[in-house]
Amino acid sequence: MRDSDRLLLCSPIGGLNDTLCQIEKCRRYAKAYDRTLITDTVRTGLMGHFTDYFEFSDCDEKIIPWVSADCIEALNALDCRPPEIAGRFGKYVPRWAGCGKNHVDQLTGAQLSFDFACDHPEPLLVHSQSGGGSYSQSLLSHIRFSAPVARAITDALRDIEPGYVGIHIRHTDHQTDYKMFLAALAPRLIRKRVLICTDNRDVRSYAMDALKCSYPFFVTELPDQAGKALHVSKNYTSDDDRRQATVNAFTDLVALGMADAVHFTTVSAGWPSGFSSLAKFLSENQSVLTSLLGQSDLSGLPARRTARRYGRIMRGLRIARDALHI
Repeated sequence: MRDSDRLLLCSPIGGLNDTLCQIEKCRRYAKAYDRTLITDTVRTGLMGHFTDYFEFSDCDEKIIPWVSADCIEALNALDCRPPEIAGRFGKYVPRWAGCGKNHVDQLTGAQLSFDFACDHPEPLLVHSQSGGGSYSQSLLSHIRFSAPVARAITDALRDIEPGYVGIHIRHTDHQTDYKMFLAALAPRLIRKRVLICTDNRDVRSYAMDALKCSYPFFVTELPDQAGKALHVSKNYTSDDDRRQATVNAFTDLVALGMADAVHFTTVSAGWPSGFSSLAKFLSENQSVLTSLLGQSDLSGLPARRTARRYGRIMRGLRIARDALHI
């Protein structure tokens, strides 16, 4: 880094949708005020570096996509906004302080952000906040999956036949009245193939049983997390497990995006899960979905799998083979 560099460090907090929303918010600001964007996503729902999963498709973007030890040392030598965390990168701890301030520095109480409505003289600006919305949908038009992730997703979905509907139910850190939701939805799904995507194994088992008159299936494994959120790094014991959980989430997201329709409901907080909203967006914007996969179209995925991603029929999976022509 040069002394003349103008930098914006984006260190999002939260799950997948929150992470993408905060990166897009910072990407827009960095472009408007000629700053280089640095993304720090290890503590987010990605549970890894941004470049482990994505690359920017816009060649004119000024991006440093991950934070190395040398980068932290360089950042600690710069004046920054907020000034309270200067020299403490890699050490400051965010604390939730309510909707007004979002996240603050645990030591000083300073809000971990800055005014996005204007430019600032400091060489380094820091934004470390949570918050969802639709910014993520815009970001998806500027990024694509890294080649290994895109390959893992397409390999998992290649044998799934088209012509199914998708359901997403979140029931870990946010709760859903999934029993009422499925009871209301079941009559509309009779004799239809139904993709079940959820973060809770008990919910998936219940959904498989509740949709007896449909042909439910799923495409990814769910670890036994005892109801804990799948996007929280501390809930895993290895980096390999964290990476697999994130790739599984993207596989579910793409599979939902390829569905004929996506069904979901609100969580107990009163709004839909950001993951559900992303899935609906992709299902309605196929060009963004194909761009994410680094393809011009979805012709590489004509036949979609109706069983477990490893080729074995899952216990309790009810599929009528004659109806699916397999």
